[in-house]
Amino acid sequence: MHFRLSTCQRHLLLALALCVCTPAAADPSPVSAAVAANSTILIPAGTLVALRIDQNLSSKSAKRGDKFSISLANDLWVENRIVVPVGTKGLGEVVHASGKGFGGRAGELIVTARYLEHGGRQIRLGHFRLSAAGSNNATAALLATAAAPIVGVFVTGTSAYIGLGQLAQARLAEDFPLTVEPSSNTAARTVANQGENK
Repeated sequence: MHFRLSTCQRHLLLALALCVCTPAAADPSPVSAAVAANSTILIPAGTLVALRIDQNLSSKSAKRGDKFSISLANDLWVENRIVVPVGTKGLGEVVHASGKGFGGRAGELIVTARYLEHGGRQIRLGHFRLSAAGSNNATAALLATAAAPIVGVFVTGTSAYIGLGQLAQARLAEDFPLTVEPSSNTAARTVANQGENK
């Protein structure tokens, strides 16, 4: 016995067949969200940073409270990534300057590093170490700096100079939380792991 389907019935059966054969849309992959997610890392207080003095300073002309430019001399790395790049600008300050020293000598200079500027925020610095001396006092000044209980340097000599490009050291005065994007290696591992789990 043969049954003849009407045109309407044939169309209905065709629509049902298409629904059965068409696969369901896959769920959106979480890869993009995982790769795009930012993370927060902490640069701990006491982290050592190398600094560069970006202008000339002299006990003859400097005054207490004068500000001067500094910059980061090396990339700052945390967890195998650069979190603060070389060249990041900052500010130093003259704490004390005098053109005349005791015993007929001249040249007293105390300077310090205040902060680096990164992402619109200040990375506060302390424990500044720098040698600045004249008249064969460089070694003594460096030793005095290492033992000094104050932040900065105190030097006597014919005059005290800090030259453009001179290097110094400081440490972070407090913890500095920083939001960073995931590294390319992290993103690659995320994609690979999700591929293995499929």
